[in-house]
Amino acid sequence: MASPPHSPMTLVPGMDLDTDDPIIPPSSHTLAKTGYFLEKRADWDLWFDHIKRHASILGVWEYIDPDADTPVPPKLPNIPSDDHPNLKDAVLLYKARLNEFITVRDILNQVYQLITHSIHKHFQEGIYDTKDCRTMLRELREWNQDCDGAVEEDLRDELERLKKGPFPTQSIREWLVDWQKFARQSRRYIGKSYPWTDWAICQDLCEAAKSSNEVFAGCGRDKIDEMDKKEVFSLNDFLKYYVKLYDNTFPYVNLSQESHL
Repeated sequence: MASPPHSPMTLVPGMDLDTDDPIIPPSSHTLAKTGYFLEKRADWDLWFDHIKRHASILGVWEYIDPDADTPVPPKLPNIPSDDHPNLKDAVLLYKARLNEFITVRDILNQVYQLITHSIHKHFQEGIYDTKDCRTMLRELREWNQDCDGAVEEDLRDELERLKKGPFPTQSIREWLVDWQKFARQSRRYIGKSYPWTDWAICQDLCEAAKSSNEVFAGCGRDKIDEMDKKEVFSLNDFLKYYVKLYDNTFPYVNLSQESHL
């Protein structure tokens, strides 16, 4: 009997196919910054959540979860021999398992590409020989978990940068989005190792806005007073308000320049 048709096998990133052949990750020159980009230690939480959410939607998170050893991706099935006692059923089973293998292989390849295209080249160099996504995530996490102090230092530097206002070529909207990203990244540090609170960071934001646009800064201070009276203060809620305020009222204001409204 002729062997059942199947796709030719090639080594596919994201799956360990029990071979010593090297996997060459995408070049750092082709990195596609998705908005969830692992460049510094402070990016880890948001980046990891993005990878987990993406893999879960595709149905392969269980195969790459760094906290688990099983299950493992399906292996390439063996072609049934011509003298199999129940050849017809064996061929059907082979085709089903082959289809599952190819499907999972291709999806894991997508996740592999997502990971390698959304990390800085200094991370890529550290996982160059890694053959599967699970091991890759473990190695990246281990590196980041060993650097909590460095994460805090990165966040402090980012806050100081934000307090200076937008870059000359940056819009106020982009600047506020950077504040939102900082708020998410610093959540597990604020009120603990950081010597500031949500309230203090909001004050910093208003002060930064004040140097360029008093009206916009004044709106922020009014919101702070309002939230203080309600005794419910949230940096995230304040930023949502500020972004909405900009979208509805100040779309043409550039905080990097003096404005008179």
